[in-house]
Amino acid sequence: MSAKILFVTHDSTSHEPLGIEYVSAALLRAGHATKACMQSKTLATVGSWRPDLVAFQVISGDERRWGDVARNVKAKYPHIKAIFGGPHYLFAEKPSQPEADYVVRGDGELAIVDIVEGRTHEDLNAIENLDSLPHPDRRLLYNDDFAAIKTNAIRNEIATRGCLAYNTPIETSDGCVPVQDIKVGDIVVAYDTARSEICRQPVVATSRRLADDLFVLRTDAGHSVKITGEH
Repeated sequence: MSAKILFVTHDSTSHEPLGIEYVSAALLRAGHATKACMQSKTLATVGSWRPDLVAFQVISGDERRWGDVARNVKAKYPHIKAIFGGPHYLFAEKPSQPEADYVVRGDGELAIVDIVEGRTHEDLNAIENLDSLPHPDRRLLYNDDFAAIKTNAIRNEIATRGCLAYNTPIETSDGCVPVQDIKVGDIVVAYDTARSEICRQPVVATSRRLADDLFVLRTDAGHSVKITGEH
């Protein structure tokens, strides 16, 4: 039985949130229906389209915003389930989202299909072959509801997924430390998305993986850092 999933994103966004496009493509391939709307149009879209689930892609600092949106949806439509995913839940040691019926940690393409079809997992379910995934569902956002994305001349792609390379220096309260030596609780330089400012925050989780390709990002000041394509 097919389901309808509504993705909610920021108002007036001009960057292309590829994460929800990839997840939407996986759902479409499994026979489900997807739609996206901006935050300010959430309740109106839920009322007219009648989704079975609403989904949110969350970076750290936005969890309260999307929690409030989910709470408002559930207050009017208590039967609708809420799915939360994104980097915030992967890197938080004990992520908490009271408004969530489901939280996805890690890659979401397989996980969200499992959730919609009644299968859940306690642990990360890694995608071993990225080539097995469908291309991003650009139809989701290339429409008049997202004019800034539709008319943007820049088109984005994710070539791989990964992290900072081995030995990348991370600025901490004790000076620069190689990324592989960073521990939970270390105070590092971070970016507060809610306040749009650089700050210092404790590390809540770490992870490691292998990557096939690395890119060198160079700044105008002459600094460089090795990263994977995702970053």
